[in-house]
Amino acid sequence: MLSTSAMLPMITTPSIAQAASNSYTRPDLAARFEELYGKFRDMARSEADSGGNFERALFEKTGIVFRGYGQGREYPDWYEDVRKDMVHERHKEELDPDLENWSELSGAIDDLAKLILNERAVTVADLILQAKVCALANNNFWRDELSIESMDFGDQAYRLLVDRLCEFAGERALPGLEVLPMPTADAPVAVD
Repeated sequence: MLSTSAMLPMITTPSIAQAASNSYTRPDLAARFEELYGKFRDMARSEADSGGNFERALFEKTGIVFRGYGQGREYPDWYEDVRKDMVHERHKEELDPDLENWSELSGAIDDLAKLILNERAVTVADLILQAKVCALANNNFWRDELSIESMDFGDQAYRLLVDRLCEFAGERALPGLEVLPMPTADAPVAVD
């Protein structure tokens, strides 16, 4: 027979039955993510329809692979100047309001991602939400040809894990967006 002190950890540990649930423990965060993801998806589609391969042209001018904003990513001032000039050149007739919108949206997504990822996943739905947050935070691993070409094995493993978690639940990491195939991941080298 277990003593009462031995049972205490069992009381606070989520049950396996609860983990199989398709409901969120924080539906407010899930709803906010869906709202921001919808805005991101719509803006990304619009940019893809109108812009061609902007990031490749930027890379050709600067030699720097753009990996998005947020998460402590910083770029040299001269790079930001070239990027802004290219955006304005692309939209000569109209000042691009999307540049500011992207920045605001990226900040809101980063703030929400921190909240979601700091919550303990208790259900499968929670875990899949966290996987989608990771995919969105690093969407260049799915959508940017240069980023995909320069992925090391750790980056490939990251994308594979997120994709497999989402596939397990019958979902896509970035629903409604075109994603590029990933080169076959190299097998890890055994270390003695």
